[in-house]
Amino acid sequence: MSVGRGDPNAKNRTRTLVVKGGSGSVGPDADPGSALGGLGLVVVLVAAIVEDAVGIDRSGLVQQGAGEVQAAVGMVHRGGGGQLALHLVVADAAVLKTGHGLSLEGWGWYPLRGVEKGALLRRIDFAGSTVVPSFGTWAGLMGAILLGPRIGNFVDGTPQAMPGHNQAIATLGCLILWLGWIGFNPGSVLAMNEQVPYIAVTTTLGGAAGGIAATLFSQFTGGKPDLSMTINGILAGLVGVTAGCDGYSMPAAWVIGFIAGILVVYSVALIDKIGIDDPVGAWSVHGIWGTLAVGLFNMDKGLFTGHGFGQLGVQFVGVLAFAIFSAVTSWIVWSVIGTIFGGIRVTPAEEFEGLDIGEHGMEAYPEFASTK
Repeated sequence: MSVGRGDPNAKNRTRTLVVKGGSGSVGPDADPGSALGGLGLVVVLVAAIVEDAVGIDRSGLVQQGAGEVQAAVGMVHRGGGGQLALHLVVADAAVLKTGHGLSLEGWGWYPLRGVEKGALLRRIDFAGSTVVPSFGTWAGLMGAILLGPRIGNFVDGTPQAMPGHNQAIATLGCLILWLGWIGFNPGSVLAMNEQVPYIAVTTTLGGAAGGIAATLFSQFTGGKPDLSMTINGILAGLVGVTAGCDGYSMPAAWVIGFIAGILVVYSVALIDKIGIDDPVGAWSVHGIWGTLAVGLFNMDKGLFTGHGFGQLGVQFVGVLAFAIFSAVTSWIVWSVIGTIFGGIRVTPAEEFEGLDIGEHGMEAYPEFASTK
């Protein structure tokens, strides 16, 4: 759930339209690589219900986890059976199977414990920040590494701007996601009580602060405020407060979101610098900050609220465990899918023409003219 990256040198560039059938996203969660993403949604929702490891209340999280992978690789990833297989694996591994290892206290994980004054410390992840967004983006990052960059994304090692075709629609997508988060986080209470409106407020504060921070710092780094970074900052702020949205004070929720908005700006630049093509900044938006923030700001167990390093250590171990599991598992899955289905990347001709045509025989953007 993220949007196309901004260009730090945008003020020196001439804007041009993308060729017909181009692979720019039409929204923060768009999957231009294949409309089979919709079929994947049906498949993973059915898998979630049949598995009965999580209820219908969690089935939406399954598609989100798979969606993070698509955000990172959808623009050049081959569709068809390989994509459906990937959706099934992410759904089964990220939410269903790892769900069995989570405690009854939110999304905490029993094996990751610490001891503070004789009491067990469980990893806190109230609304599933690690097991859903972070897990999915680690899988997506592995896919992006295996796929390699899009044609023209790096010239002599320098990243080139490849903006999405419609920032207005991307902004609308962000606002829809923000509204959805009001169901996502408060809904994790699984009851209608006094926690629900409180969590709605901390969630909104995090998203607002993230958008403000990303807007300011994109201006510092690029000379002008970058709308795509503002959108990513909002989403990063929402992700940032998700793990501990029930246990933050309102000022803390704002601070966590603000830090997330700063981190996303510099993380996108870092990912580009090391030569990984993450088309929409998916990893930078979701990352690890949200889970670690619990160990710092939680009112009952956080370092900054006078409760020592214990919870922070447990949160760190949790982040590390999920990252390793997701990276290794997804690397294996990507490799197996590539072997079975003849590779995971489309041909250069299909990439240039647009995957809407190559995969589905129709044009997503017929108003664009080809520049061949």
